[in-house]
Amino acid sequence: ADVVDIARVYAMYETLRRERNLLDFEGMLELTVAVLTEHREVAAQFREQYRHFVVDEFQDVNPLQKMLLDVWLGDRDDLCVVGDPNQTIYSFTGASPSYLLDFTREHPDAKVVKLVRDYRSTDQVVRLANGVIGQARGKAAQRFRLELIAQRPGGPEPVFNEYDDEVAEADD
Repeated sequence: ADVVDIARVYAMYETLRRERNLLDFEGMLELTVAVLTEHREVAAQFREQYRHFVVDEFQDVNPLQKMLLDVWLGDRDDLCVVGDPNQTIYSFTGASPSYLLDFTREHPDAKVVKLVRDYRSTDQVVRLANGVIGQARGKAAQRFRLELIAQRPGGPEPVFNEYDDEVAEADD
């Protein structure tokens, strides 16, 4: 029932959007893909004007965003992507870490740089994080397991507190 309700709400939204000639973010991306695909002179101008691309949080790219990037790049590979396949949080929008995981297959000359230095946390916190990372399973965890290295001086051991609810936590 929830899926049907969501589909109905989305259909209503799309109807209102079209009736009122409104454009949302997805619509802007769709139109940009269409223009770059159908008008080669526009695509050529964009490719000349914007030579290099950096895409941060590449693990959260969805199919439409990937299509836009591919159309915008054309046959070039002037691209730098940054991401962590273990941190995909927008899967509800269609995002998939597969674009990041398969990046070197699509761009075989790409250089992979693993950022492992943690400049924010003490050695004690980084050790704890490495323990959590070490338990991760799945394709991303196997191919991109990181061992973080602390850069800050040591500090106290992390302490875990458990509370019955938010009020008890706030009272502490």
